[in-house]
Amino acid sequence: MKIVLVSTNLRMAESNIPLGICYIASYLISKGYDVSIIDRDDNPVEKILELNPDIAGFSTTSSTYWKTVEWATEIKKQSNITTVIGGSHITTVKKLDECFDAGVIGEGELAMEDIINGKRGLVTKPFIENLDMLPFPACDLVDMKYYTIPRTGCSTILEKSMDVFTSRGCPFRCVFCSAEAIWKRRVRYFSPEYVNKHIRRLVDTYKLEHINIIDDTFALDIGRVRKFADILPKNVSYTIQIRADVFDDERCKLFKRMNVREIMVGFESGNQRILDYLKCNTVKVEDNKRTIMLCKKYGFGLYAHIIIGSPTETKKDMLETLELVEDDGVSMVGINVLTPMPGTQLWEELKQKGMVSDDMDFKKFDFANDSRYTDMKDRIHIASISPEELLEMVNFFRKELEYKNLKFKFTPSKLFMLGTWKKILRNP
Repeated sequence: MKIVLVSTNLRMAESNIPLGICYIASYLISKGYDVSIIDRDDNPVEKILELNPDIAGFSTTSSTYWKTVEWATEIKKQSNITTVIGGSHITTVKKLDECFDAGVIGEGELAMEDIINGKRGLVTKPFIENLDMLPFPACDLVDMKYYTIPRTGCSTILEKSMDVFTSRGCPFRCVFCSAEAIWKRRVRYFSPEYVNKHIRRLVDTYKLEHINIIDDTFALDIGRVRKFADILPKNVSYTIQIRADVFDDERCKLFKRMNVREIMVGFESGNQRILDYLKCNTVKVEDNKRTIMLCKKYGFGLYAHIIIGSPTETKKDMLETLELVEDDGVSMVGINVLTPMPGTQLWEELKQKGMVSDDMDFKKFDFANDSRYTDMKDRIHIASISPEELLEMVNFFRKELEYKNLKFKFTPSKLFMLGTWKKILRNP
């Protein structure tokens, strides 16, 4: 049985390894199947037809769903290959287009095994409770030279790096996030021993300098963080993602022992009313301010994500967010416009108002060309200000924060390192 897995998340593929399908691939390989991965390909149809697998499985989000449908339709016209769709879109919408024989709802490893054994339609399996049963992801099936290059646009770290999961899921609810629909507000953990072995293997194999821990909510379990601080290799540094409401002195001390250098936090807003809406009344602006103070105190680089364009949000509210992240304790800022996506609370609110539907044209959600920063006309507009005003605010934020984002890349210590210039020139 030959299986080809295809990553269609084109925009994220610019920097992030498709870990989800790498895990599925390694699991299926362990069961004796012939598996290959196609990624970073804006039209994989020809390659799939050339490989002529028994099954072609596509992992896609809502933003690339329409493109995946085009590919699968063409494959069906030219072959008898079984087509499968997985990922966040099908998991949240749960509607199978006729160009697909099967759809994976939720976690993919066990569901794909059922599909290989003949199951069709929407396939759901219980969550894997013991994640340590999974082999390490099949990173050797993708271009690791590409995926380990420094990320000059989305990190304060200019070193050879790699993404790692230490858990799956998130117990929290945010109005803009589909994690609740996918993971049912549950978190399951890989053991510290599994993670330690995985990271050491990656570091040795690919000569890494940095590890990006990309869990939705790293460090909720402080006992687990203590274990990581004891056993993880210290010859690499780490980036972690954490919620501002659990960021405290005790965790900071453990992060220093871990050799954490960068903290990523979703601040979302500097206005409490808007923050309550976005984070469902779970985080305070004071939590965001405390996070900035602690990052200054312990010397962590701080990458803050913010969201503008919420319903009822005024320009004055947006400027409170700008004021928050202009603090010199914030190293870099990622600016996002609030966008409804299937599976989110926001999506359900707009469905009730007739503004979106699960059958709509998902080309409106195609961010592969970064059009969200150049044109607001085709967006689903939910902001209280006009599309033109929202675009003006986005550009104003980008201009105001441009120096901050550039400054961290070009600190004096980095400017005098030849290696830094080589990395920047390779990845402008």
